Amino acid sequence: MKIHKPTGNKTRHTVNFLDPADVEAVALAQLGFNNDAIRRHANLTDNQIQYRLTKAKNAEGYAKGTGYRSTWRDGTSEVARSIANHYIPGLRKEVRRTLPTHFMHPPGEISQQQNAA
Repeated sequence: MKIHKPTGNKTRHTVNFLDPADVEAVALAQLGFNNDAIRRHANLTDNQIQYRLTKAKNAEGYAKGTGYRSTWRDGTSEVARSIANHYIPGLRKEVRRTLPTHFMHPPGEISQQQNAA
């Protein structure tokens, strides 16, 4: 439910995170989604997304210069650690299964010819 306060001819949205789009924006940012992806899911503008994320991160006590997406990228968020703990074992198996164990380097003669040129 959106709460609006009249301000002249316009209404002003108070972010209280009862609105599903507000919650969706924060949840998707916690998963590292960029504004394009959040816009597709939550039907918000870039400014609306940024405003909600700023309000949410301030309410949660994030330091200035950090936020949901940066903690996702550096792997320090609770969500990132939880997902990593769940998926890393399977991803390791997949890497071992799909990637060769050894890479063949070019023979020394070819390397020497390239260096001489």
